[in-house]
Amino acid sequence: MVARRLFEIRWNEQRQRHEVQDYGQIYPPSLNGEPLTPKECRLLSVGDVLAIGVFTVEYVDLSRDVVGASI
Repeated sequence: MVARRLFEIRWNEQRQRHEVQDYGQIYPPSLNGEPLTPKECRLLSVGDVLAIGVFTVEYVDLSRDVVGASI
């Protein structure tokens, strides 16, 4: 029941945004609580939450999150 590749997050050069694509496995990831359909591709927006099983990934804009922070 475990797949080596479940989904991909990549840069969409044409739209200048990241997108997520499902690879069509038995247990699809969900984006903001809605399961992706097999082979579906959706653009990501700041604050989106991608979940698969017990794992979640929140899409953030680090340029906004580190304002005032020193490196």
